[in-house]
Amino acid sequence: LGARRAGRIQTPPYVEGRDPVTQITNAHGLREYAFLLGAAVTEVLDRSEFPLVLGGDCSILLGSLLGAARRGRTGLAFVDGHIDFYPPEN
Repeated sequence: LGARRAGRIQTPPYVEGRDPVTQITNAHGLREYAFLLGAAVTEVLDRSEFPLVLGGDCSILLGSLLGAARRGRTGLAFVDGHIDFYPPEN
């Protein structure tokens, strides 16, 4: 791939509890991180490089897709080790 380290996005502090409207945990942190990661992915693409994003949970998909979608039509290869969804009713 000719990979090089393009940077690291620091996660915002985790806030316990669920958003009363959406029932999503840490909703504001997820949003902030998605925009930060999206900007980083866009920067890599602007250099005509291939972004490879490694992360700890599925929320990195939001920022990765945001950054790629800013460039138009895009694709995503996603590898996960297990099913890890969390239905709000649980």
